Amino acid sequence: MKDHLILYFSKTGNSAFLAHRLSVLLGSDTMEVAVWPGGIGPIFLLSVMGIDLKVNIKDEDIKAYKKVIILGPIWGGSLISPLRSLIKLCVR
Repeated sequence: MKDHLILYFSKTGNSAFLAHRLSVLLGSDTMEVAVWPGGIGPIFLLSVMGIDLKVNIKDEDIKAYKKVIILGPIWGGSLISPLRSLIKLCVR
């Protein structure tokens, strides 16, 4: 079993930068989180409405790791839907 997996969602590149830097420091694997629709507007609107979006990460992707680190933005003071979906996936 591997130690760390870093999952990140990034639209501007800031979270991707941090994820890759942290990956080098920890010697961990990284995976980018993708959603549909991919635009900032629809993601923000669905996040405000509390609607979860399906992400490209599967349960079996995270089972091989002891710890999962999730990185991503907070928009409008709220946890965005892709991150909320990841957290729910990780706590199952």
